[in-house]
Amino acid sequence: MKRLLVVRCGDPPEPVRRRHGDFAAWFSEALPHPVAVAAAGATLPSLAGFAGAVLTGSLASVAEPAPWIGSTAEWLRDNLGVRPILGVCFGCQLLAAATGGRVGRNPAGPEIGTWPLRRTDAGRRDPLFAVLPDAFAAHESHFDAVLDPPPGAVRLAGGERTAWQAFRLDTEGAPAWGVQFHPEMTAARGAALAESLGARPAPPYRDTPHGRRLLARFAALLDPPRPGRRSSPGGTA
Repeated sequence: MKRLLVVRCGDPPEPVRRRHGDFAAWFSEALPHPVAVAAAGATLPSLAGFAGAVLTGSLASVAEPAPWIGSTAEWLRDNLGVRPILGVCFGCQLLAAATGGRVGRNPAGPEIGTWPLRRTDAGRRDPLFAVLPDAFAAHESHFDAVLDPPPGAVRLAGGERTAWQAFRLDTEGAPAWGVQFHPEMTAARGAALAESLGARPAPPYRDTPHGRRLLARFAALLDPPRPGRRSSPGGTA
């Protein structure tokens, strides 16, 4: 089985990292798939040798003129369609910006806490989002958002403050998904991160199984069943 590449786009504040691990570790623990970790800003490998890629969240903003953000966006464009890609929070915003979308401060304000979201009609038909109910709860921790989607993006889920909570790009080869929410985050980690940033979760973080279910489905899509092999598209909770 090929490993999944986790591109670490940032780290939590040091007190959170010491107690809860870094952002890449959150995915390593949540994904039922072997992973390799690479730091954004380094020379990232081609996805041809991996099963797919996940881009993590970050305390940085996609709008910052940082060289590592530009080089990671270029890597994304070069690897679209090679293997499935999942961009999470900052990774979602970077995927949108790298492919022609617009990202900026969310005019409705930040989303910190566990928020109710809804699938769109397209989300019901999407191979990744098909495992979620129409209404589901997800952990959020963001100030920026996708304001204008990239050309051809299919909206899969939305919420009260952020219309583009999830989208899919259909490229020649493998698809790419962006999710604004954090499927890898636990309620405890979300609360610790919010406290370290001086943010008040509203609504509060609470346990929800839907994020892990989504990641389990993403892993299943990377490793499709072979003849004679049983496989379930369900989640871990």
